[in-house]
Amino acid sequence: MNRASNAGHSLPMPTALKKQAADACARLRARLDACTPEQARALLFGLFWLSIVGFSFGQAFVVAGPLLCLPPLAFLYWKDWSNTTLARLPARWLFLVLFLAVGVQLFHSQWFSRSWGILSPNLLRGFLLPFIGMECVRTEKDLRRLAGAFFCAAVLQGANGVWQYATGHDLIKNAPLLYGRLTGSFGTYRVGNYMGMILLPACAAGLLLPLRNRGARIALTACLLAPGLFLWVFAQARMGYAALTLGLCAVWLSGRERITWKPILPVLALFVLLVLFGPSRISLEKALADPRGELWVTAWQTMLHTPWFGTGIGSFVPALQAAGLDLPLNGLEVQHPHNAYLQFLVDGGIVGFAAMTLFLFGMTLWTWRRIRQGLRMEREEAATGTGGGSFWRLALFFWGGWFGYLVVLGGGHDFYRTWFLSTGMTLLGIVLGACVNGPTRRSRS
Repeated sequence: MNRASNAGHSLPMPTALKKQAADACARLRARLDACTPEQARALLFGLFWLSIVGFSFGQAFVVAGPLLCLPPLAFLYWKDWSNTTLARLPARWLFLVLFLAVGVQLFHSQWFSRSWGILSPNLLRGFLLPFIGMECVRTEKDLRRLAGAFFCAAVLQGANGVWQYATGHDLIKNAPLLYGRLTGSFGTYRVGNYMGMILLPACAAGLLLPLRNRGARIALTACLLAPGLFLWVFAQARMGYAALTLGLCAVWLSGRERITWKPILPVLALFVLLVLFGPSRISLEKALADPRGELWVTAWQTMLHTPWFGTGIGSFVPALQAAGLDLPLNGLEVQHPHNAYLQFLVDGGIVGFAAMTLFLFGMTLWTWRRIRQGLRMEREEAATGTGGGSFWRLALFFWGGWFGYLVVLGGGHDFYRTWFLSTGMTLLGIVLGACVNGPTRRSRS
């Protein structure tokens, strides 16, 4: 009897639970319906801005930043798809090329669990960030604010490096200097590569200074960014040097009305003088003795054993061992060839390399052409007094940061190193958003 009575009382419970769940879903749906795309974009922008500023100060920002941005991004795609940047991006098919190439390299891998372990941290971090970034740029005001975010990131991390230089340990993680080189909160001198990529977008903040004299504006910008430049110099990361230097050259040449070889000659002469007579870290002797040469030769030899489709993501060490090769100078603890382009050849063979470089340089060329068109329009409007914006000049500095990322790919990191991929994809997303949503003659007429 008691059992029957208890059973009788328990029967309505599932129905009650279903009703509560239905009511909760209805309330959630009502709140989502009340939320506008503009509110979602504002939330997305705020979270993205904070993730840029705090990115180098802890793994929590690297991990949590993109995850917190995911709900408002998904809401925009669901609620306002036709008005999103991705829906209007002519080059979005290149993302399909990228993800197909990565998928083939994963499932074709001869060491699947290893490949998955390397790829998986980037699925909701590095590979998500270009989609977040492109939706955060709609106006010149957005670019100004994002330039401010990179400026804050560069100055704060730079100040941390100055403190580390003065005391021997950084403020965030109590990290010491490494072989006499600054490491900032990264705990490694690779922080110099990070600074080399973000200092150009940070320099875009100089366009916001209320100074008409160009030389004075450049000098004041350099003074304000002095802590970041200090860390960039004394981290002594050669690829970081190359990223900022070549990125500046690319910005300078791309900003000119006509691109000729004459302005490049003094830059090349300065480069030769620095290599021959400059600091030992960038000397020709140091470059010739760099053990990366062994990694690059071995990566090429490894690729020749599986030339078409490679051996899978992150398979450099097991693949070279399977090919009967060794790394006597570097040791097998080096897990990648310190050149992402050679890494593409090892991981995906000629087919994978073609797909990955098509994505990287296809995006680079498309955005470069679009920015050049915009700069031409700004010059014409400035000459006729019909416009006073700096949208495309701001966009060019972000493109320069992306160009610096491509430079570091040539000798700095594993392509799938999460913080590195995240930095590059953040810059790409901002540039794509600018190129899709930037002002045109028609929109200003």
